Amino acid sequence: MKSKPIIALDFADEKQLNDFLKQFKNEKLFLKVGLELFTKCGPQVLIALKNQGHQLFIDLKLHDIPNTVENAVRNLVKLNPEIITVHAAGGIEMLKNLKTIVDQEGAPTKIFGVTILTSISQDVLFRQWKVNKTIKEQTLDFAEIVKTANLDGVVCSPWEVVALKQKFGQEFLCLTPGIRNKASHSDQKRVATVEQTRDFGSDYIVVGREITNSDNPYQTYLEIKKEWEKDA
Repeated sequence: MKSKPIIALDFADEKQLNDFLKQFKNEKLFLKVGLELFTKCGPQVLIALKNQGHQLFIDLKLHDIPNTVENAVRNLVKLNPEIITVHAAGGIEMLKNLKTIVDQEGAPTKIFGVTILTSISQDVLFRQWKVNKTIKEQTLDFAEIVKTANLDGVVCSPWEVVALKQKFGQEFLCLTPGIRNKASHSDQKRVATVEQTRDFGSDYIVVGREITNSDNPYQTYLEIKKEWEKDA
């Protein structure tokens, strides 16, 4: 069974969040809390969402020295989130003990390594990062680190999913933001529709402004959910 579409809660404060969630009545959702909401409201917003029965994706993209990241993960898994993220660029030393921490805490948490943000274009990779590889090649390199560290999968754009599944197998999970069914890409460059992402074989999709900026967020969510689960 496919995961529910994950809704990115890119709100400035808890009031905006609560006003948004009221539109979904008693629907139990899969929700992503990122840096903006976390730095405004702190861990209490995570506890509140869990207490309401929602699934939780804590998207803080941890990247620091190994000991700091390990302790941060230990703190986060106590909240029993379904997913947390760390940067694959942190390397094997930073990543290698994280699943052991999850197991020790008895948490249901999956850990995903962030490869290349969907806001990064090929031009940025070449000219600013000075990396003489394609985005697909660099994503596969990051994924190799994640696989070696025994994490659950990667965060990537929809356009790398097929290559990742071919190299690492279907059990290697791919979580894909950048889902758009409208023309505007905003700050995300490597985007795709729900139908494309489903056909590529992604395991999780994250949808933000497509739902949160909609005139009818609940109806838009149901439409995206129906399309995502089609032929499942």
